[in-house]
Amino acid sequence: MEDWTQIHWGTIICDILTFLLLLSLIFYILRRLFPTRTFLPLLPLLGIVLSTYALYIESSHLLPSYTGALCDIEIPILEIHASCTSTLTSPESHVLSYLGVVPPSSPLDVPNAFLGLLYYSAVLLVGYLPIPRTAKSTFMNAATTLALIMSVYLLRVLYVKGDVCLLCGTTHVINAALWVTRGRGGWIGEGGGEEEVNKDKRKKE
Repeated sequence: MEDWTQIHWGTIICDILTFLLLLSLIFYILRRLFPTRTFLPLLPLLGIVLSTYALYIESSHLLPSYTGALCDIEIPILEIHASCTSTLTSPESHVLSYLGVVPPSSPLDVPNAFLGLLYYSAVLLVGYLPIPRTAKSTFMNAATTLALIMSVYLLRVLYVKGDVCLLCGTTHVINAALWVTRGRGGWIGEGGGEEEVNKDKRKKE
């Protein structure tokens, strides 16, 4: 369990600022590469795929037939050692029990990947539900902010442990991008999403 008395908040703030700066750059590049109509739904869809694969890694890593994950990369010459398997099977991969929110091995002690799967599915679906735009915006603001906070915390855990997890890092980038686009009030058809599509059309013209 995390010992909150050992946390160095100054270092954490610097890490957060660096993290947000890098993710802003990545988001800007992705936003320039993809139009809004494609870019916005692509984020949660990719998150669903990655979360599903993470669940597969955690559930099958002890099987004799398991030969490693696609994101387990070892290049000794370049001193690159990235292991999704070790990260996704560590105690931190069950953040609810790691933080003491739920007892270990309880029915609510679900993997982070399962929480991510629920989150990305909800974010994807809410944009198309026939509910008021204000309700969509409220949900997106709350959900994406909570996910971003969790990403910053988990990145700090990886940094302290010295672990490299490409799959985890990609989901954190997705979470940051979803937080940046949270004000759209729905993917397409309501609020800013439709306005962005019109902007893309005008640029092409």
